[in-house]
Amino acid sequence: MPIEDAVRRAKAFRELLKKGRAYTGKPEVRMVKITYSDNQDWGLENGGIMLRTHRGWIELRYRNNKQLYRYLYSGWRLSSELKLESNGRRVIAYLAFSRSFEITYDPSNVVSLDVNENNVTIVVFRDDVLAEIIRVETSLGKIVIAYSVGRERISRRRSTVGRDVRRKLRKLRERDRKRDILYKVASLIEDLARENKTVVVIGDIDGDDKERMESDKDGRLMHRIISGVYLSRESFSRIGPYTL
Repeated sequence: MPIEDAVRRAKAFRELLKKGRAYTGKPEVRMVKITYSDNQDWGLENGGIMLRTHRGWIELRYRNNKQLYRYLYSGWRLSSELKLESNGRRVIAYLAFSRSFEITYDPSNVVSLDVNENNVTIVVFRDDVLAEIIRVETSLGKIVIAYSVGRERISRRRSTVGRDVRRKLRKLRERDRKRDILYKVASLIEDLARENKTVVVIGDIDGDDKERMESDKDGRLMHRIISGVYLSRESFSRIGPYTL
């Protein structure tokens, strides 16, 4: 309900104001998100997004995007949902595409993964026989520790909401470096699965497991586990149609 949402935002602002983390003396709307759930209210036409509003149809022009055109003209189906998000003077549009694939695999061929803090062990079975063991050193645990020390040094005795602190934290590029490593390992696993027509088996970690890890470990160790092992397993579990 709009009233409940307004009350929740007002309470959150008052908490920030008490902690000295509010930028202004009154709440401000800095980001607006709009979701269109029916494609009868929007559509792509001639390099623009047509939107139905309370004042009629309007058009949002978008920049040329090679990835968008590749999805539009290569057999992908555009979903009926559109999400819009304001970002300063720009509007970011989120489009979803779907496509059906025919999956063929040999059930006697399996790629098994053991994801640890600093490495990933890949075991390949062909015709129910162990054929290959590959160990990939990711050093994600060491990266998490190094960036944690860097963040503490930058933010020591300073608020993390300050513009100068946030700019220095962004320059660390921790997320980009970890994502690059995970994508490279995931690409290797996917290539193995495609070449051998295998399924990929990985340990199942859900939200309950994450909560147990958070409650059983101290803060620093928990951060290493969540940032390294848990996120790695989440990334590898979305490799593609070969995943069990």
